Amino acid sequence: MTFQTYLENMGACAEAITWVGHRTLERAWAECERGDWMIWLVGKHHKHPGWPKHREIVLCACEIAERALRFVPAGEDRPRLA
Repeated sequence: MTFQTYLENMGACAEAITWVGHRTLERAWAECERGDWMIWLVGKHHKHPGWPKHREIVLCACEIAERALRFVPAGEDRPRLA
């Protein structure tokens, strides 16, 4: 089974499936610039051996969100408080 077919079977979005094309998981992981796609992928595998655990995925997502706070306008505290 190709990685593209695997993603289709998992319910990945059409844009990701098209982008993956004939890439392998390893190549897609190395080339993908969409962090949201990568977090989705690891989130789908958190119970599988060798993949990050749920807690590790949540901590990663929190760190990403924290780094994005610099783009929030001054005085807008809702994203930081969330």
